[in-house]
Amino acid sequence: MKFGILASNNIYVEETTNGLSNFADISAIVLKSKKEHCNYNHSIDLYLVEKTFIQLLKLPLILEKLSKKVDAFIVHYMNPYFSLLIILGFINKPIVYFCYGGDVRKSKFRNYLTKKALDHVDLIFVEAPSQKKYLHDFFHVPLNRLQSSVIVFPLNPCFKKMDNELHSEIRDKWNIHKKYVIFSPRTLHSHYNHHILLEGIANICEEFKLDIQVVLTGVGNKAYLSDLMNYSHEHNIDLISLNCFLQPEEMAEIYNISIINANIPLHDQFGRSIMEGCMCGSIPLLNSNVPAYHDFLKEGENCFFVDTNPRLIAEKIMFILENHRKYSNLFYQSNYKIFKPYQAVSYIYKNLAEAIGDISLKGE
Repeated sequence: MKFGILASNNIYVEETTNGLSNFADISAIVLKSKKEHCNYNHSIDLYLVEKTFIQLLKLPLILEKLSKKVDAFIVHYMNPYFSLLIILGFINKPIVYFCYGGDVRKSKFRNYLTKKALDHVDLIFVEAPSQKKYLHDFFHVPLNRLQSSVIVFPLNPCFKKMDNELHSEIRDKWNIHKKYVIFSPRTLHSHYNHHILLEGIANICEEFKLDIQVVLTGVGNKAYLSDLMNYSHEHNIDLISLNCFLQPEEMAEIYNISIINANIPLHDQFGRSIMEGCMCGSIPLLNSNVPAYHDFLKEGENCFFVDTNPRLIAEKIMFILENHRKYSNLFYQSNYKIFKPYQAVSYIYKNLAEAIGDISLKGE
């Protein structure tokens, strides 16, 4: 089979595209910023398009060229460019969509474009029952076009607990030395509520706060990061921005030395960063108002939930720090059973390729 990819570049897109290339011929259109580095298999027929007005105007021509080569298209992130191309009929092959959590936006116009584009999609892969409900209720996608039987986002096997002897080396490598490390691993954007996490930590008593380091990857909105750094300075919070895009092995290192893995976005599907942290033994602190989180995890059994209220966040963090020895291994054992199957990477991509191939044959 021959698949076309429409995607904005990130580590998940790279991994998925490279993984599927072992089971199908892949042609990929990948949008990227000028400074972004890409690491795709040489076997992939790759079209890198910078996010500039002139380059984006070329998308229809590139897409027309690819449409003659492939049996089906896979779309990651339904941004306005892809939505318009789909709505205007530039794709005449079956379309498969990998559902992420960031497709509901404040802009009604962008949501309108996404809904119209999804009307033309043949199959959407989701990983949790709440994703089906969200797509059905918000975008009115028929339930028969929502598939949840295949794992979409496999986990790199590097996400695992490391020997305690390695923790000192990791701390030295990243210059992270305080007793309590809280990792907030999502993109630097207000959607992910890093600022509310900091507001919560600001409410913690000084005795505990002095022993806390909050770690961000540093990838995303620089103005937002500047605001976070200024707030932390004003409230005596030790905030570290690693200021780089971490590779999976590096993410695993930070999870391993983190007591808390914080994921408290405005809304989300089941972010893979939660699974990654779970497999490394970091305690998940999650927004209680995200339905997909409850599809996998339960309060006090393998995670802690909290509302996005600074006072409640402070209380929950204090509780975790005071009791982390009790819960860390308990949660790890439970989460290992849930997410270990996600590390059967080749098996997962093989199943995905076969499922997409079935859709391609139905479209003939």
